[in-house]
Amino acid sequence: MRLRYIASIGGRPDRADPHRDTPGSGGAGLPQRLDAPGLTLRADPSTPILEAPEIPAALIGSLFHRGDSRPVEALSPELVDEAIATEGAALTRSFWGSYLFLAARPRGWLAVRDPSGAVPAYHFAQGSGTVLCSDAEAAHAHEPLKRGPVPDFLPQWATH
Repeated sequence: MRLRYIASIGGRPDRADPHRDTPGSGGAGLPQRLDAPGLTLRADPSTPILEAPEIPAALIGSLFHRGDSRPVEALSPELVDEAIATEGAALTRSFWGSYLFLAARPRGWLAVRDPSGAVPAYHFAQGSGTVLCSDAEAAHAHEPLKRGPVPDFLPQWATH
């Protein structure tokens, strides 16, 4: 299953997502699935997402308990706190799956992919925040990338 998403994190919440006031639009036509302070998440309806908007935190993909392989059905505050305290190590120690975990913490945002890297996480800066996305099409639809020559690079390119 191909997971499609685009997440805006950090920065000023009113500036993090230019499509914030346009329900169901923006981000490659992906509908908005979570809107929490500092985190706007758009994803295909078939993309599994676990949310903890009060923290805010989200897990894109699937997470299973080690041992009995039961799926995790909710992000509890305790699970999120432990993941933040261990910089994500608690997720790999107690669970397995294909995921991207995003959580607010006092000193910025935590973004953790599962060790297999099965869920792509392309990222770029946008204002004072960061955008993470599943593919270039989603990134381009979210914020059309500036095209054209990069003046600082031209002299280096021309001399080779």
